Order: sequence, then C-alpha cells, then structure tokens
Amino acid sequence: MALPLGVALPCDPLPGGPALVGGTALPECVPVPFDHPLYILFSSGTTGLPKPIVHGHGGITVEHLKALTLHHDLGPGDRFFWFSTTGWMMWNYLVSGLLTGAGVVLFDGDPTADGMATLWDIAADTGGHRPWGVGPISHAVCQ
Repeated sequence: MALPLGVALPCDPLPGGPALVGGTALPECVPVPFDHPLYILFSSGTTGLPKPIVHGHGGITVEHLKALTLHHDLGPGDRFFWFSTTGWMMWNYLVSGLLTGAGVVLFDGDPTADGMATLWDIAADTGGHRPWGVGPISHAVCQ
C-alpha cells in the first residue's frame, strides 16, 4: 500500500514500542479502508433520543491530528491532560494526542475527593500540560 510522503501507518514501530505493550513484539497491523468504522459516538440526546454517529479510521484520525497539531500546537514532548470519563467523546480526542507524539494524562473521577488541589497535584506530578482540558465548573471551583 503506497502512502503519501510523511504519512505512517498507526502500527509503525515506535521507540520502546514492545515495552509499551508489555511484550517483545508489536501488535499486528491490519490495513483497513479509510472509511472503515473505528468507533461509534452517541449524541447527547438533548433533542430526542441519542443518535449513533459512526466515525471511520481515516476521517476522525485526520481531523483530530489537524486540530491537535494546528489548533493546540501539540507535539513530541508535550503533555495533553483532560479531566473526563472514558465514556465521553473527549476520551477519544485525548487518546488521539498520541498521534502527535505527546504524552496523554486522563483524570476520571471526583477531583474534590482528596481535596480541592487534586487536578493541580496531577499537573505538578506529571509535568506541564498543553492543553489543560477541564470544564468551566472546574475553573469556578478553583476561584
């Protein structure tokens, strides 16, 4: 399969790849069509029943890579943090940060369970973050 210059398959070997998956071999790469389903997200249901939205491998991957590199200026050496649940669409966006070479950090839980500084403690423990993904309520609680 010929790819445009500078485009790599998601399973191209990464430095330390086998260590990341806890073994000695990288996962097998199986090429799929650009529009092959990757995941299904559901609308919020605010205007009726939630509606399933199928995202293909190519389209959403290109869209996330564009947004993360051009809009957020995310790249190798950066940390991408998001306060979310893995059941919300921001989880998919966060994981796409790996495409840029950035590290990703997820906090899923009650940020006030161990005190008001939980999210700030995570930031201090894991390094600087760009972007810092929290909602307006998190900002209001900090004031």
